[in-house]
Amino acid sequence: MKNTRKILIALLVLVTLLVSVFAINVSAADTTKVYVDNDAGWSTVNCYYWNSSTSADNTWPGKAMTYDSTLDLYYYEIPSGYDMCIFNNGSNQTADLAVPTGDAIVFNNSAGTWSTLGGEVVYATFTVAGNSTALFGTSWDVANTANDMTYDSATGIYTKVYTKVPAGSYAFKCAQNHSWTVAYPSSDKNFTVSESGSTVTITLNTMNNNEVLVTVEPPKDDPTHTHSWSDATCTAPQTCSCGQTQGEALGHSFDDNGLCTVCSFNPLYIVAGDVMKDSSENYVEGTNFFGGSIWIATDENNKLSYNPVTGLFEKTYTGVLKGEYHFKVVLNKSWDTSYGYNGTVDNCYIKVDSDNSTVTITFNPNTNVPEVKVTAHVHTKETIPAVDATCTSAGSTEGVKCSACGEILTAPTEIPATGHSYDASTEAPTCTETGLTTYTCSACGDSYTETIEALGHTFDETQWGYKGADGHAHTCSCGAKDAINTHTPNADAPTEDTAKYCVDCGYVIEAALGHVCNISELKYDADGHWYKCTGCEATSEKSAHTGGEATCIEPAKCTTCEQPYGKALGHSWTDATCTAPKTCSVCGATDGEALGHSWTDATCTAPKTCSVCGATDGEALGHSWTDATCTAPKTCSV
Repeated sequence: MKNTRKILIALLVLVTLLVSVFAINVSAADTTKVYVDNDAGWSTVNCYYWNSSTSADNTWPGKAMTYDSTLDLYYYEIPSGYDMCIFNNGSNQTADLAVPTGDAIVFNNSAGTWSTLGGEVVYATFTVAGNSTALFGTSWDVANTANDMTYDSATGIYTKVYTKVPAGSYAFKCAQNHSWTVAYPSSDKNFTVSESGSTVTITLNTMNNNEVLVTVEPPKDDPTHTHSWSDATCTAPQTCSCGQTQGEALGHSFDDNGLCTVCSFNPLYIVAGDVMKDSSENYVEGTNFFGGSIWIATDENNKLSYNPVTGLFEKTYTGVLKGEYHFKVVLNKSWDTSYGYNGTVDNCYIKVDSDNSTVTITFNPNTNVPEVKVTAHVHTKETIPAVDATCTSAGSTEGVKCSACGEILTAPTEIPATGHSYDASTEAPTCTETGLTTYTCSACGDSYTETIEALGHTFDETQWGYKGADGHAHTCSCGAKDAINTHTPNADAPTEDTAKYCVDCGYVIEAALGHVCNISELKYDADGHWYKCTGCEATSEKSAHTGGEATCIEPAKCTTCEQPYGKALGHSWTDATCTAPKTCSVCGATDGEALGHSWTDATCTAPKTCSVCGATDGEALGHSWTDATCTAPKTCSV
């Protein structure tokens, strides 16, 4: 696990779990508090739980778990009666887990094991990281342990004190566990030190929405210090540059649209909550009047609207069922700023004693305190009209219900249905189509049908009613054909005077040929081509061969009859060279061999050279020198 995370159960309940214990009034015996170690990097975690005996799957896709920034763990209180659970983060989930007994149980997601918190408390570390090396040693360095804050487990407050601070403007954040992954506040916290040597105290309150405060005290040995007060604002009292305050904040002044006319603060307050107990004192799901999803800070259906008469933000719910509920008011859809009982982090509590009650939630933007008013439902009687019975539906006598909640106060008495009275009409069947008898109720028009079987075909076997290319067959009066019989031909083929026909039915398979003279047979010789009649000796006029192209070695081919005509063009030779044979400049054909080089001997300064093409072979011989004398220089003997 990320840390040893051993903690005394009593201390854990007193410090970090006041919301659940005091706000919803549930003893340890009623729930099992489970934590999940998020070593696997899950940024949000849900807890889905069920009873393995009843297989009740009424918590999927899971309850949003609460993040404890002090312990760096997510936790949820599973109600009694549920013995199985799953943790999931939206894209991954654990296997089915048996809910352990006891309280304050941690599931190690990596190891897949449970462990009980107990012994020494190990809390998250918060480090101040800021923009000044003069104050913080290094600039924006979350790893600098010299800026680690001190934690008070009794108050949930982290503190860091700097002495002899130089005058200047500073900015910082409080980073969790030497990482920027979690840091407060969301934007840089800025402050100014007017007098060098001042003491700066920075606090982070994990029990109050991770509020970050800065106090600047001038040097205590400076008797000349005088306060320089800034004006009070909607949210802050008069403040000296040294950090001291006097008086109270002015409070917001909202117009009819909920916009502060002083500081332009335009808040969006949303109610987010869940059901606790139903009328039978059981933990249930599905009766949450805040909407289909629980603890959702972004559902604007739960938006509180500003009331300019009362100066409060309000939301009224009607038709609320009997039970116990809890909620918080969330600012601008972010859990970073939320308000519960008396403006603390504890959940607000609602008890509804009767079904269909009205719940009104109000919120004071200057005190950050939510209030709840529950109004019991009073029935408004409305007559339920009598209903006449029909053939198929029962009627009813007059009754009474509540027009507001719909509850039946006097139930109507049922009048039995009268039953149908049917008349029949018939459509006769055919050889292939079924017939139909339709029965229709004379009172209401309801109908049903009964099918009459098709008659089937009756074929006339005294004659061939069908004669076609595929054969002959007997036929029904409706035109349908019986099995088709293959024709029996009188001959293999027709003649000029006699057709080929079926001897059984007389169908003409192929007509008599008659005389045929079709000039379509192509003939040719060396001089040209012509056509001959396929039935006699008649011919067309001879035409000369045309088209095609001759090559060096072949004559042209006629494009009509594909016979060669004329002569080949013959090669166009270029002379042979030292390295190439005689070659046709048209088609590239060669004849004979290359002439070969005619070499001259190499000299002192030139290699062996072809006297025809100038090609060389090898290298020059080089000079053969004789030594210089008194009267002659060094001389080549060659």
